[in-house]
Amino acid sequence: MSRDVTSGDVTSGDVTSGDVTSGDVTSGDVPSGDVSGSGVSSDEVSGGGTMRDAAMPGDAMRVDVMHGDAERRADAMRHAAHAPPALVVLDCDGVLVDSERLMQVEFSAMLHEIGLPMSPEETGRTFLGRSMPNCLQIIETRLGHPAPPDFLDRLQTRAFAAFARDLAPVPGAPALLDALDAAGVPYCVASSGSHEKMRTTLGRTGLLARLEGRLTSSLETARGKPFPDVFLLAASRMGVEPAHCVVIEDSPLGIEAARAAGMRPIGLAGLMPADRLLAAGARQVVTHLDAIPALLGLAPAASARAP
Repeated sequence: MSRDVTSGDVTSGDVTSGDVTSGDVTSGDVPSGDVSGSGVSSDEVSGGGTMRDAAMPGDAMRVDVMHGDAERRADAMRHAAHAPPALVVLDCDGVLVDSERLMQVEFSAMLHEIGLPMSPEETGRTFLGRSMPNCLQIIETRLGHPAPPDFLDRLQTRAFAAFARDLAPVPGAPALLDALDAAGVPYCVASSGSHEKMRTTLGRTGLLARLEGRLTSSLETARGKPFPDVFLLAASRMGVEPAHCVVIEDSPLGIEAARAAGMRPIGLAGLMPADRLLAAGARQVVTHLDAIPALLGLAPAASARAP
């Protein structure tokens, strides 16, 4: 079995200059300082990167696209006027398949059982975007000893059972792939999860056939996110220079990795709120995948599907 379970004003995707303020979310300059709040220290994870707490549910957010400052807004306008990217690199969990919420519940329950009580929300803030080897380092540090030898196998069994019951695509994911196909823009997946997990989740949501042969796992590289290795390997396999790639990510670690790779990162706010993704370096943040095509200079997904 696999040893990796990870787990301006803007309207309808149009990007214009100006401040963004809408209900629960106000974007602007992100305060400096620690952006984690996860309680993960540099002593626990070497080169790990961190995340802040107080994650906000995606449905509490009312803005399609947010920008952190004037430079990012101007950058968004320049990109919108340019040609589409040569490659779109997609994270899997939380971007294509809505697995993160399910995973956090099972991961939290398992941590309670081994003496490390963490709520599903805290579990997400601490482990979102990390490879399982990285997660095990954190668990060992906090427990003072390694997790039980069968921890990963039992976690995978429970997570896959939850996926079989309740897993669905992230809203807008099939339509985004339709829009990319219609525009002739290649895409691939680069994930912290194992190939077995990607094939399981993408298979259950009906997306695997569209991504067959274009899956890259951080387990194939020496270092996981926030290092750029998995994105660089994915782009190399697709024959595209990093500077011509756009990455869609839902975690700060993934955003950091995309920046380190020299790629343009776009954040998808959901379990992780927009300001945390902007703080990690996202050029733009969307709250729904339907806003992505406009940012890439493509026809909207609905138009791409029309006969």
